Order: sequence, then structure tokens, then C-alpha cells
Amino acid sequence: MKAFTPKLLAPGRLLALPLDDETSVLVVGHAVGWFAPEGLRSWNQELSVVRRTDLGSELCARLALTLPEEQIAKARLPLAFEAASGAAWLAVSPALVQLLRAADVRVHTVGADRLTSRFLYDARGGGADQMFECDLVEFASALSGDLARNDVLSGALVTGIDRLVRVVSGGLLGEHDLLLAERLPRLCNDGTGLSGLNVERFEEDAARAQASLAGYGSDVAELALLLGQAGEGSSARAPLFGTAERRTEAARTLTFGGITLELPKTATWLVAGSPARERTVDTRTPSMPSAAAAAVAAEDLEHLRHVVSQAPAQRVNMEVSSALEDAVREASSAASAPAVATSVGTLTAVASAIAPPSVRAPESAGAETVVAASDAVVSQASAPKSATADGPSHDDVAASDEEPGQGLWFVVLLIGVAYFIWHGR
Repeated sequence: MKAFTPKLLAPGRLLALPLDDETSVLVVGHAVGWFAPEGLRSWNQELSVVRRTDLGSELCARLALTLPEEQIAKARLPLAFEAASGAAWLAVSPALVQLLRAADVRVHTVGADRLTSRFLYDARGGGADQMFECDLVEFASALSGDLARNDVLSGALVTGIDRLVRVVSGGLLGEHDLLLAERLPRLCNDGTGLSGLNVERFEEDAARAQASLAGYGSDVAELALLLGQAGEGSSARAPLFGTAERRTEAARTLTFGGITLELPKTATWLVAGSPARERTVDTRTPSMPSAAAAAVAAEDLEHLRHVVSQAPAQRVNMEVSSALEDAVREASSAASAPAVATSVGTLTAVASAIAPPSVRAPESAGAETVVAASDAVVSQASAPKSATADGPSHDDVAASDEEPGQGLWFVVLLIGVAYFIWHGR
């Protein structure tokens, strides 16, 4: 069955999961947005989970339980730690399942086999045993009313499996809870919670999802908030997408494969197209996003280190100046006035620090030079657009020539470049 790439991933907040080439369903909550989900239909395994709130401190101490987040180095894997700490459902190490059931904790086991399309749900402990089994293709066919078209069946399963899991678990558990728990450390008491897992890969996926939000500003958080407060309306304002439409499915009785399943009424939010990556620009003051400045600093300074270590002394000033000019030119389309001042000052200070003594500005003047560069850019950016630019004064240039060392002149040049960039906008 065809799988679609998510249109939007916001870790711990929001997921825009395509139903087809044009329409996506919006899912809100902590369990979504950390990675692109393939769904239970891609599984070939069983997973046992427990609800975090079913584990009291006394039980954790008595069974010497280690929680998922306690197995993650927060400083090295901050996103994985955040995901695990906020997860409502925890995957359980196989060796711990019987102990938890005996302690009257409800353990939910869900299994799926992509080759046979079998789905299994088994809940024991903390109440009456419950078991359910079905064929997912038969379920999708009955849900969609189509017995043949793969694209229709695939679209039905995007939200259908979550609906199925919620029905058989009594509304407690959802598909995305399982998908998150499956990729995080297991609740354990024997040190096996990380066995067979790649938490570093989880961190990489979550970081990639977080980086993909650059340029959306506060729209993602606003979208999640609006959906949560939308009430019973048929549509809602949806930042990034324009409008979200509520699709309501009435309660129905589903019969397939000798099984009768009562599906309650459900509602989902749908959006069309891809999110609009638009920046809001304040026309009163030149405005730019700081992400580009940070990227420039990382890439250009690495280049400067190489230049300083490899090039002859007489070429270093030229190379450093050229790189810094390019950095300011790039930053001019991506940061606010204070951010440009900060990035220019940072670039200048680091470039001066990594250069050898023959091309470095004297340490006594370095800090003052950075401050002067920052102040100059801020003052020019905040000036009215009608003001005229005179450029760096003769006295300023002369003063730089009188400083000991050969590297300070490019700082003055840098100030001039920043000055004309801002004044030309």
C-alpha cells in the first residue's frame, strides 16, 4: 500500500499526515511530530505498553523499575529525553510483563504483521482479560466500502488503525502512542531497556523535524492551539494552510471477516495542500531571521580556520575580509538589525581570534571594535529610510591604519559593507 510523506512535523505538537496527494489529516499531541510515522501496518512485531499513570512511585520502587527517560542522556539527546519524559504510554521489556500483570497493572499488547495483515490486541492485568484479532485489509475494505483499490485502502488505514486501536482499548490508547513508545527505551528492571534500539537515530529524526520548522515562526504553535479550541464548528482558521475542515464520521456497525465492531462517532481535521512557508516582514525596520546568520557563522568560520592555517600571511587578510563580506551579505536577508549586529560582531571577534599575530587586531582593541561594529549596524538599521549615507569617515579609516597589527582594517571595511547593505535596502 502507498505511503505518503508527512507535510508537517512539529515534535510533540503537530503532524500533518497525507490521506492522498492533496489532503492531509492534522493530528495534535505529544506523541506526534518526532519522526515520520510509517504506521502499525508496517510492523512485524508485538509491543506491550502500560499507561504511565498506572505506575505509582511505590510500585516503581518495589519492582526497581527504570523509566525510559532515565535511560537517556539528556545533555546528549535532549529531544529523545523530552519525548520520553512526556510520553503517556511506556513500552515494557518482555521480562517485566508478567510482573506488572501480577501487580495488577493493565498491560496492553498490540501486534501487527505486514505480510499477513493480521492485527492483535491483548489486554491483561488490572481487570478482565480482553483479546481482539482481525485482518487489516478486511477492516480497511469494510471501513472504506472499497474491496479492490489500494489507494483507497491505504487512505482508510491512515486514520483507520488509530480508530481501531482506540475502539478495542476502550478509548485509552491510540496508534501514535504505540509508534512513539516503540522507538523509545523500554520500562525495565534488568538493564535491557535499550536492547535493540537506536535512540541516536530517534534524536536525529527529531532534530531534522525541528529544523524543518524554520521559517514557520509561531504559526505551528498557533495552529495546534486553534485546533484544540475549535469546538464543534465545521471549519477553523488554520495558520500555514488557510482553513481546516472538520470531517465527522457517524457511529456505525462494521461487519467483516466474521467480526462485528461498533465504531463510535469520530471527527478529524483536514487541510489541503502544503504549509505556506512565508515570513512576516515589518516594513518599518528591515527584518531578517537569525537562523541564516548562525549558519553563516558556522560555515564561514570553519572556512576561515582553514584559510588561516594554510594560506601565507600576506593572503590571510584578503581571504578573511572576503569571507566576512560574504557573511554579512548573506545575513542581510536573514536577521533583525540587532541580530545582524551580533552576528557581525561575533564573526569579527572569532576571525580576529583565530588569525595569527601578524594579521590579528590587538587584544586591547578587539572588544571595543566588536562593540563599535555592533553599535554602528544597529544605529544605521534603526535610522529613517530617507536619511543619506556618508559611509565610514576618513578619521575612522585613519585611526584603523594607526593601530598596531595588520588585521584591524578589515573590521572597518566590514562596518562599511554592513552600512551600505542596510542603507541600500
